[in-house]
Parts: sequence; C-alpha cells; structure tokens
Amino acid sequence: LTLLGDALISLGITTHADVFGRRKMLIAGALLAIVTTVVFITESNFWILTIAAMIGVITPSGNEIGPFMAIELSSLSQVTADASRTHLMAWYTLAGCLSSAVGALVCGFTLYFCQTADPALAELTSYRLVLIMYLGTQILLSALFINLSEKIEVPPAVEAKVGDMSNPVSVFLGLH
Repeated sequence: LTLLGDALISLGITTHADVFGRRKMLIAGALLAIVTTVVFITESNFWILTIAAMIGVITPSGNEIGPFMAIELSSLSQVTADASRTHLMAWYTLAGCLSSAVGALVCGFTLYFCQTADPALAELTSYRLVLIMYLGTQILLSALFINLSEKIEVPPAVEAKVGDMSNPVSVFLGLH
C-alpha cells in the first residue's frame, strides 16, 4: 500500500508541476516530506504510520525516486545551455550519489554510536534521532526550493499550450 501511495503522490506532483508551477510543487513535496517525517518521529501507532507512509513522501533508501527528481531534471535542462547539459547532469548525478553515500554513512555511524555507547538507549530512540536528522535535511531542501529562480518555470509558449489542453487524460497525465 505504501508503494502505491508513493507512486500516486509522485505521479500527481510531477504531472501537475507544469500546470501549477514547478517551484510550488517542489515546495509542496518537501512540505509533505516534513509532515511525514514529523509523524514518523512522534507516532507509534501502526495505522497512523501506515497512513503517513501511504500519503507522505519519505525516501528510506537514500535514492531519489520520489517526485523531486523528474521536476529537478526538467528544470535543470530548461535553464542549461544545450552544450553543457550532459556535463551538468553528470555533476547532478554525482552530487546525488555522494549525498546518498554520506547520508547512509552518517546514519549508520549515528545508529552504531547510539546503540553501543548507551545500551539503555532504546533502538527506537536511536532511529528517531536519525529521522530528526532527516527532518533537518528536508527543512534545508524546502529553503532551497523556496529560493529557486522563476527561470525553472514553464516558458509562456508551453504554458499556453498546457492551458489549452482539452483532453482530460492528457491533463491528468501532464502530457503536453
């Protein structure tokens, strides 16, 4: 169920980014991730956690598979010159992989240190500490999204085409 929920949320955010605004949808996704993380930190009820996992945005593996990547890539390709696009995408991918690796390393060391330094510290508490660190990264991500340039938005010619779409399936799927 959580995979289905994540797929539907990702589909909704990414396919409507050009209609409502890429920056707005990135911010909305980041805020949804913040709310989801807060629920995971504060709740212990299985059903509340399941619902939060279904409608929220959280990336447990460190790999970017959620709604952000498609919008980020389309925005980057729009604001980058054709000649340097491949070079920039390589750096984007490298930065993402390094961030995932550093995040995994920090989380692993944090869990190891918490659980070996103080055996009385509950395992759940140490995982919640990792989620608090994740929350910090989501707040930082939100701040970065808020400060994005308007240049990432759809050009007016494409926006007019999106506004003129009469096929509801095309509108729903974000096809233009």
